[in-house]
Amino acid sequence: MNTFSKVFSTFLLLFFSYQINAQSCNYFHKRNCTSTSEIEMKEDMQSKSALLSIGQKSDFNLIAYEGQDYRVVLCADETFNEPLEFRIYEKVRQRIDPSAKTVEEPKEVKSVASEIEDDGWGSANSYDSYSDDNWDSESNTSAENSGKSALKYKLIKELLYDNTEDQMAQELEFTAENTKSLIIEVKIPGEEVVQKLKIKEVGCVGVLVEHKKSRGLGF
Repeated sequence: MNTFSKVFSTFLLLFFSYQINAQSCNYFHKRNCTSTSEIEMKEDMQSKSALLSIGQKSDFNLIAYEGQDYRVVLCADETFNEPLEFRIYEKVRQRIDPSAKTVEEPKEVKSVASEIEDDGWGSANSYDSYSDDNWDSESNTSAENSGKSALKYKLIKELLYDNTEDQMAQELEFTAENTKSLIIEVKIPGEEVVQKLKIKEVGCVGVLVEHKKSRGLGF
């Protein structure tokens, strides 16, 4: 077997191994994410599982509906021997003042124009009005009809929760006091691998989302 054939065979082996492992992660959250709470909640269809690597950071969208309590539970397979980091952000439209040279943002607010992408979790099951292709600017219909300049907005993400400031908790309960478009950001501990990934450097990660009628827990 020549060198090219050996390299190609190795590539195929790694590719199919990765695909098989990724498929085995599809319902990882159902089998492995368990809450320590005694409060019963129903699994939300927005729950996700994915195959991630050491050092990788990945986001997925979550719609939290008004009047519902939510519980977010993280779990990972034995590949990752440290607690997962996770943060919850709210996507907020911020009006751009055309007369201002710059738009100041709160300290813990970041622009997400280039950050929202599919990192392996798959598409959200719920409609997200913030996720259309024109989310970084928006026209005001009444302004257009009156001949005035259209109002413009940009989408930012505002930090609501960070488990690195909460003893690395792997689950969180909260109440949606109004409907919110959220981002759950999960980071795998360790240094991100630059070279080709080895099978032992990737593993399944699950984010179980549960909900029930509100009993008033904040957010």
